[in-house]
Amino acid sequence: MTVERKTERAILMLHDGINFWIQKRWLRSDNTLTPAGWKAFHIAKRDHCKHINFNALKEFELMSETHAAYLLRGKVKHPDSKITNVQFWIPHSMVCNWNFVTNKIKEIENDFPFNGVHVIWSGNNAIDAEAS
Repeated sequence: MTVERKTERAILMLHDGINFWIQKRWLRSDNTLTPAGWKAFHIAKRDHCKHINFNALKEFELMSETHAAYLLRGKVKHPDSKITNVQFWIPHSMVCNWNFVTNKIKEIENDFPFNGVHVIWSGNNAIDAEAS
C-alpha cells in the first residue's frame, strides 16, 4: 500500500492496483488503515470495473464462486460453426483486468487442435486469435 498524493484533508492510496481516496484520519501513524479506510478500499475495489468499463462477469456466464475465484463458462465457436462450452477460473482480483482475461481466452483457444477457433463473448464480440 502506497501513498500516491495528499491534499489538505485526504490521501490518495494505491493498493492491489486500485486507487482510492481516504480521509487523513483513516490512516494510522504506522501507515496502516483503520476499519473505515479498509471499507473505502473495498468499495473502490467493487466499483473498479465501472471505471475501466470491462467486467468478465458481464461477458461470460457465472457458474460458481469460491472465496478466491469465479468459475465462468464461455462458448467456443469452431470453424465448422459447431459450438462447445468451456469453463475457466478467473481470480476475483483479475475479473476487471482486460489483459489477463484475453490471455486466458487465448490459452483456451490454444487447447483446441485446429485453426480458426474463437471464444464467443456476449454482445457478439470475440477474440479472433487463431489456435495453433
